[in-house]
Amino acid sequence: MTELPIPRPDPSELRDLVEWVDWLVGHYHLNPSQVVTCWATHSQLQEEFAALHRSWLAAYTHDAHPDAALRWHEAFADAEHRLRNWTAIIGCHPGVHNEPRHRL
Repeated sequence: MTELPIPRPDPSELRDLVEWVDWLVGHYHLNPSQVVTCWATHSQLQEEFAALHRSWLAAYTHDAHPDAALRWHEAFADAEHRLRNWTAIIGCHPGVHNEPRHRL
């Protein structure tokens, strides 16, 4: 099966994403089982955070649906489980970074 190209954040979007993830970690008191410091080097985590960020931006616009922020928090709760799973799969934790494996 051919691997499909996954849209990755461009460099400026990645900078914004890093800042937002830093804010998210502090604001919601996330721990290393959810967000490892090397998350930006792992495409799975980049994609998860990019999706959360885009959704968060849309949820907090002045013309967003009244329950958009609530729905974002529901999606975030689901994402927390996926983040824990991805973190366990990649095997990184404080002081240990596993380089992403690239498929041939």
